[in-house]
Amino acid sequence: MAETQSGLAVVWGVQGITFTAGITDPGGASALGQKQSLTFTRASKVAYVANDLGESVGRVDFDANKVTRLTVIPSHATAKATAKTNMDSYLPAPGTKITIADADGAVIDGDYKLNSATLNKTNNGPATIDIEIEKFDANDITTVIS
Repeated sequence: MAETQSGLAVVWGVQGITFTAGITDPGGASALGQKQSLTFTRASKVAYVANDLGESVGRVDFDANKVTRLTVIPSHATAKATAKTNMDSYLPAPGTKITIADADGAVIDGDYKLNSATLNKTNNGPATIDIEIEKFDANDITTVIS
């Protein structure tokens, strides 16, 4: 059931997140997995400039980046074997180029490098996968050099 909003319009859910490269969907967009949460961080390295007393009088932000973390439950509408295949699709090798898009806005969109993909299993719930991808604002480092 779709949400019903009253009083104040808000961005709801993570259904607008799609992968267009690096993570393949063997069973169709809705079959691959159920996205559970997304965390997006903008950060940079920081250097402080000190005066002759050692007190900070300036700050330099550099090497800005974006890190996106996403949790999914691998799934399929009817076949457990396909859900397992979809699980494998969410576990590419570190360094894989991942392209992501967000229907709710453009700040997340783009080409990233996979930092990690972590499979979590438990005896009282579905398997989940935590994905962390990163990109840098100033330079595209997603192209593999051979």
